[in-house]
Amino acid sequence: MRIRIEGKTPLSGKIHPSGNSNSAQALVAAALLGDQPITLRNYPDTISARRMVTHAQELGATAEWSDKSTVTITANQLTRRTLDQNETDSSVGTLLFVAPLVCRRGYARLELD
Repeated sequence: MRIRIEGKTPLSGKIHPSGNSNSAQALVAAALLGDQPITLRNYPDTISARRMVTHAQELGATAEWSDKSTVTITANQLTRRTLDQNETDSSVGTLLFVAPLVCRRGYARLELD
């Protein structure tokens, strides 16, 4: 890919793109598949991405933020099997938790309206 910029003033500097929110949500769910710590870097600072980490914690995982865009998730033990109405209403991404719950706890229950 090439970007051509024309003008009288030369450009200089660096750009650090933020992480993709949809991918980040899937990675949080994938982190619940095992019991080892998983560190996600360049984690996007969006409402849906942050909410996904909160929901993982509500299921029993721990999340430690080392800075604004780096989170380590550890899911030694998932303590719940149910995603309640509030969680399923808040984000479609919470449906990604079904696979880790089934794998680790044997079944999952979704409360939908």
